[in-house]
Amino acid sequence: PLGDGPERLILARQAFLAMLPLPADIPDDALNPIVIPQPYILHEFLGNTSGVSALYISTLSNYRVLGQPTTYWCPEREEHGYLLTPIFKCSANPRVTTAHRWTVADVIGTMDRPTECFYNKDGKWYYVGIYKAFRMDDLTTEEWEALSIENLSPQNLYETGQLYAVGALRVACIGLQCAGFSSAMYRAVLEQA
Repeated sequence: PLGDGPERLILARQAFLAMLPLPADIPDDALNPIVIPQPYILHEFLGNTSGVSALYISTLSNYRVLGQPTTYWCPEREEHGYLLTPIFKCSANPRVTTAHRWTVADVIGTMDRPTECFYNKDGKWYYVGIYKAFRMDDLTTEEWEALSIENLSPQNLYETGQLYAVGALRVACIGLQCAGFSSAMYRAVLEQA
C-alpha cells in the first residue's frame, strides 16, 4: 500500500509514466557517454563540429539539456521521466534589491514539439533521444518541502522558500515521454567526441 506524503505522489507519477508506450527504435544497450573535450560545454561542442558528423549534427536546431538535480527518470521505464521547473521567474529591480517582480514562465518552451534531449549525469553527457513534453500535476507543497536544498537557487533563498511553502509560487512537473531515438544522431555525436 502507498504511504502518505510526497512518496505517495512520486510513486503515482512514476506509475503513470510506466504505462506510457515505448517507441520501437529504443536501443537495448546502455548508452555511452559523450566525451566532450575541455574546455567546451555541450552547446559549444555541438556548434563546433566538422566532417560527416557535422552535417548531421548541424540539423539539430531544437534540443534540450536535462540536468541531474531537476530530472527524475521512471525506475520501471527509464526512457520516460519528468523534470521540475519553476512556474514563475523572478526579476529583481537593480535599484531596489528587495523589490521583486514575479512573472509566469513558459514551462514547456521549445519542447512544444518533439525535441532531441541530452542528459548530464555526474559530469558525463548522454544523448537520450527524442522527447515529447507534457504538463503533469504541479508539485505539492509537501513535495516541495521534501526536495533537496541543491534544487534551490541561492538567490532569494529565504523569500522563495517561504513563497513556495504557502503555495504562492509553484513548481511545474513536466512529463518527458520518449518518442524516439535517432541512432544516426547518437553515432554522429559519439564520432565527433
